[in-house]
Amino acid sequence: MNKDIDNIDSTDKSVEKALDIMESSSEINVEQLQEMLKDEETLQACRDIMDSSLFLQQKSGMELPNIEMELERFKKKQYTARMRSNFWKVSMGIAAMIAVLFGTYYLINTLTTPALEPITVFTADAAPQHITLQKDNGEKIVLDEPQSNNQTLPQKMISKSEKKELDYRQVISTTTQTHVLTVPRGESFKVVLCDGTEVWLNANSNFVYPTAFIGDERIVTLEGEAYFKVAKDPERPFIVKTKTVQTRVLGTEFNIRSYTPE
Repeated sequence: MNKDIDNIDSTDKSVEKALDIMESSSEINVEQLQEMLKDEETLQACRDIMDSSLFLQQKSGMELPNIEMELERFKKKQYTARMRSNFWKVSMGIAAMIAVLFGTYYLINTLTTPALEPITVFTADAAPQHITLQKDNGEKIVLDEPQSNNQTLPQKMISKSEKKELDYRQVISTTTQTHVLTVPRGESFKVVLCDGTEVWLNANSNFVYPTAFIGDERIVTLEGEAYFKVAKDPERPFIVKTKTVQTRVLGTEFNIRSYTPE
């Protein structure tokens, strides 16, 4: 007797559960639906209700909903909604990633790419640079041209001009002058001073010296580079002045390099 009562109570509960499912079908999600499908008693109650609904439909002529079709439609609707939600989430993620990549690329190029500056084109001077000698009076003589153009120099000095050399040892004069010898880039020149000191001037150098040494010192000035082979004279020291140092010797060989920073 008690067993029959328990069965009735269980059936009543299954029917109530089935009715709740059918009344709230629009609010059930997929997980809840899958859980309900595992309950055999509830499913049987749903079938019994459907059978009763069909009977009433035939008697009253009313159209009642097909529960199984509604459940299937509900599952499809839930699946479609979930797929759309996932699609939009993925799409928004991809769009955000693309925006970040483009933004990073723009910032990197903006911060690391230096601004282009206009290019300055330098035109080479058509006139060739020459080795020149400037006198006290401002006269400038080109030494690496044919001898016919150097008639203002004493004959004994220009006799070695083709070898890029000036020699003052045989020049006899009662007065002294200051000469400035300029050697351009890519050239070199040798000058022998009146005391026999030999000076080899390197490219891009200026050498200031007297045509004759008068007094107790032999003083010259250099800007650039030169090798000196100083004639010995214990009574008169040889002094080379530059913008940074002053070298004082009596008779020796040495090299001096003193270019002005560009």
